[in-house]
Amino acid sequence: MRKSSRFKRAKKSESKVKNTKLRSLINPASCIGFGIVVFILLLLMFAFALVKSNISFKILPVFLVVAMLASSFISGFYSAKRLKLRGMVAGIAASLPIILFSIVCSFVINSGSVRPILFLVCLGCLVTGAIGGIFSANTRQSRRSIN
Repeated sequence: MRKSSRFKRAKKSESKVKNTKLRSLINPASCIGFGIVVFILLLLMFAFALVKSNISFKILPVFLVVAMLASSFISGFYSAKRLKLRGMVAGIAASLPIILFSIVCSFVINSGSVRPILFLVCLGCLVTGAIGGIFSANTRQSRRSIN
């Protein structure tokens, strides 16, 4: 008799295990990437506004703070929705890469020194990320049974 040349199908339980392992690595990475991309897009938007208008460049630190706070809120909201974790934990975890990115950029721009106000802004990013995660957790539909 002739053997079948078709591939053996994996059991559904085996494929689910592989998918959950892969998803456990991809989902947090996508949330981190999303937060960084939102931060960079907001910075580009503010840079375009500064170049095209007659706004003084002295307002640049305000734009940077607004971009950091808004991107940490958005990434906290997105990560709590995507990862289905507790809102505060997911929000803080999603705002950490933005904080690290801004600290590294500050080191590069200021030749290895960091202004003390940056740490206050980083604390504000943690808080707004947590608030975004809490908002996301509160907008989830709960499983309630009607008696």
